Amino acid sequence: GAPYFSTHQAPNRLEADGTITTIITGIPSRGIAIASPSLIYVPSGSTIQKVTLTGGTWAVTKLAGVDGACWLQDGPGAQAQFCYPMGMALDPAGNLYVADSINGAIRKVTPGGDVSTFAGRDPNDFRGLIEPTGVVFAHGGNLLVTEVGGEIASISPSHVTTLIGGSRGSNDGPYDTVVGV
Repeated sequence: GAPYFSTHQAPNRLEADGTITTIITGIPSRGIAIASPSLIYVPSGSTIQKVTLTGGTWAVTKLAGVDGACWLQDGPGAQAQFCYPMGMALDPAGNLYVADSINGAIRKVTPGGDVSTFAGRDPNDFRGLIEPTGVVFAHGGNLLVTEVGGEIASISPSHVTTLIGGSRGSNDGPYDTVVGV
């Protein structure tokens, strides 16, 4: 299928002839996750939007988040809060993993919209990742996370976080192991 990408203005699709089609306007986004050619997810503001194609028309519904909020709150989609969500990745079960940048956390969003903190900052512990910006699944199920300072963290399915690239001035981050820095 055609590749999808996001800009700060809208989610887009690159057509075979090289033209760019804006999927839907009014959704400034900082990332995109593609579930299928007719289902994409985009972070917009402090929310996660579900964008579906039905009968040739794209429609947007809010999957999770509170408009205008900027806090770390787990729970049902309508109550959950994000602060500057960015990159996203889907696991084989359809769960969405979101780099919740300002909150310093990776958030898991189920297909039904329930949100939990997968890694990074705990609401009761202000230790977290340093502004995660991107996420992708690697072989073996580890989630690779890029941080604003250039660090790359690997988070195992059992939630062990390892710094695998880049460096920090000190070893006071949330890493259980530091490798190759």
